[in-house]
Amino acid sequence: MKKLLTALLMGTLALTSWANNFEGFLTSSKEAFAQAKEDGKIVFALFSGTDWCPPCMRLEKNVISKKEFTEQLESKYVFLLLDFPRYRRLKESTARQNNLLLERYKVDSFPTIVLIGADGEMLQKFNMIPNSSVKSFMMWFNHETAETWKNYQQKTEKQSLK
Repeated sequence: MKKLLTALLMGTLALTSWANNFEGFLTSSKEAFAQAKEDGKIVFALFSGTDWCPPCMRLEKNVISKKEFTEQLESKYVFLLLDFPRYRRLKESTARQNNLLLERYKVDSFPTIVLIGADGEMLQKFNMIPNSSVKSFMMWFNHETAETWKNYQQKTEKQSLK
């Protein structure tokens, strides 16, 4: 009985930790795209294996869970977590959604970040993601996405003038 209670407690703590590290991330693509359209933002879709993928876990621990990550990116991006766990069960609708997006954006490794316009168009995709620190990630990410963000702003401005 004591072992069962300990196992339940550990599982609850792991789920609580997981939920806290992805604060600000949506898990519904419908909600993410609606919010991106409403706010004029890009969807930052993170494809991850949060409970089995070592590079994903490092990205979560060293980058995603840090407040600097959210603070620096939330003005431009709507965060969407598309998780592919092995030891945790997703709701069937969430698993189906995640698999459809995995196929649509041709994701073949984890972690992968896909930047997606509010219309569903893939703007940029990254497979090799620095995960050692939030500072190195932000320097890399801002450099790699500057042109994409500029082009997206111009595109959405032209569309709003029509």
